[in-house]
Amino acid sequence: MATHAVTTRLQMPLSPPRMTCDAPWYQHRHVRPPLAASPVRSGRRAGIPLMRCILCTLCIVCALSSLLAGCASAATATHTTTSPRPTLVAPDATTTPQTAGPAPATHPLAAPPGDCPLSAPPQNRSFAEVGQVAGGGVVWVRAGYISVIHLGPTDYTQWPQWKWVVEVGPGYNQPVTLTLRNRRTGELAWWSVEPPSPATQQLVLDPVLDTEDVGPVPWLSAVPHGAPAPGWKEWGTFPVFSSAGCYSLEAHWSGGSWSSGIAVGN
Repeated sequence: MATHAVTTRLQMPLSPPRMTCDAPWYQHRHVRPPLAASPVRSGRRAGIPLMRCILCTLCIVCALSSLLAGCASAATATHTTTSPRPTLVAPDATTTPQTAGPAPATHPLAAPPGDCPLSAPPQNRSFAEVGQVAGGGVVWVRAGYISVIHLGPTDYTQWPQWKWVVEVGPGYNQPVTLTLRNRRTGELAWWSVEPPSPATQQLVLDPVLDTEDVGPVPWLSAVPHGAPAPGWKEWGTFPVFSSAGCYSLEAHWSGGSWSSGIAVGN
C-alpha cells in the first residue's frame, strides 16, 4: 500500500512554477529570455565612435596645416615685397681710375695763345731701339715733339684731342705718371682714348702690367703698344683739351721728373 502510494506520487506531473508579479518577464511562459549581445556587433558599435574621433582629428590637423601654410605664404610674400633690391656693386677703383670725364667743348677752340711760356723737355736724344725722342730720365715722347699744338680745323669738335707716343726706358719697370696742367687756371686736362670715358687726369703707365700690344682696353686711358725693343715699353696717349690755353706737360717717376710748356688751340 505504501509502495503504491509512492509510485503514484512519482508519476504525477510536476506543477509549473507559480507566476508572481515580481518575477522577471522572461520567466513567464512562451517568453524567450534576452539573447546575449553579439561580440561582433558590440565591437562594431564600439569602433564607430573611435573612427569618428580619428576622422575629426585628421580634419583638424589638415585645417591647421592649411592655415599655417597660408600664413607662411603671406609672410613670404610680404617679406619679398618689402625687401630692398640688391645694390649693384661698382667696379674696383683700381680698374677705373676716374669715374668722371672731360666736358665736351661747347664751341670751336680759339687759336693757341701767343704769350705762352714755351719750354722744351730737358733732352732730345736718339736711341737705336726707339729712334728720335724728347724727354728725360726714363720718360720720352717720340715722333716729333712740338711746343705749339694745333688740334684741328676751326669748325666745331666735341672732343678736341691730341696723340703722343710715349716710351719708358731703357730698363725701367716702375710706373710713371703724366699730367697736363693749365698754367692760368691750374686745372688738369683729361686723358682718354675714347672720350668721355674712361678718362683720368693723372695718366699712369705701368711697364709691368702693360706688357703687350692689345689695342684699346676698356678700363685704361691709354693704349699699350707692348715692347718695341728689349728694355722698352710704349703707349699711345690721348690728351683731351676742352679749351685753348697754355699747358704744362709733366712727367713723374720714382726718383725724377721733368716738365715742358706748350700752347694748345685750333
